[in-house]
Amino acid sequence: NRPSQHFLSGQQAIQRRLAHQVPSGCAPMQASPGGELQNLAPAAARAPAAALDQLVEMLMSSRGEGGALVVSGAGISTASGIADYRSPGRPLYKPMTHQDFVGSEWARKRYWARSMNGYLRLAQAKPNDGHRALAMLQRAGFVGSIITQNVDKLHQRAGSNKVLELHGTIHEIECLKCGGREDRADLQARLEEANPAWIHHAREQLQHRPDGDIDLPRGLNYEDYMVPPCTHCGAETTLKPAVVFHGGSLLPHVRDDATFLSQHGAPPP
Repeated sequence: NRPSQHFLSGQQAIQRRLAHQVPSGCAPMQASPGGELQNLAPAAARAPAAALDQLVEMLMSSRGEGGALVVSGAGISTASGIADYRSPGRPLYKPMTHQDFVGSEWARKRYWARSMNGYLRLAQAKPNDGHRALAMLQRAGFVGSIITQNVDKLHQRAGSNKVLELHGTIHEIECLKCGGREDRADLQARLEEANPAWIHHAREQLQHRPDGDIDLPRGLNYEDYMVPPCTHCGAETTLKPAVVFHGGSLLPHVRDDATFLSQHGAPPP
């Protein structure tokens, strides 16, 4: 088969990798004594031997043709403690939409108040066995490029290269006015300095959302929350995480690269 026909779901990869370790119906593993986040991957049945044989055969046949193209989604990062939207038992969330974010200063303030507290936890997430297995397969030539819907950069932290981030990254910030970029960790320091009264919410037992933010108590006055200005143009309340929110559009060059990869199994020349 041509490389373009080899699609390996990242969620299936992690489930198959753990299938021999996590019996069906087993509860997720708890956080380790070292402080790592709780494994949120749903319990999965053991993969049939025939399915594993088929996967191995597909990877072997891809090795001499540039490697398999991997498409990963939220499922591969649940074992790193990052929640997804659709696994069984997940609370129903209304995600932030692109239209709400760009159209309302109040919505932007609420997002950053929630994100300031939720990011402290998200930044602790580490690559799991699924990320490391794909990095290992990529180094060995069995996997070529990775297209991911995830914004957590855990593929890169595990050692993978040739990763195309469809929806951007939560670890960078962009200005809606000038397009200037900033590291998310640098903004975190500025958010905390401008809003010391809001930091205590990070230590409360509040629900963490799949978007990397946190559910804050009702009744808070978000008009009081201060969003620092852009470090490039000085515009106020114009900062946005460098991600594609629900209802937003892929960047044209990202869309084109993903289309090329899906058709040819390798990045554009």
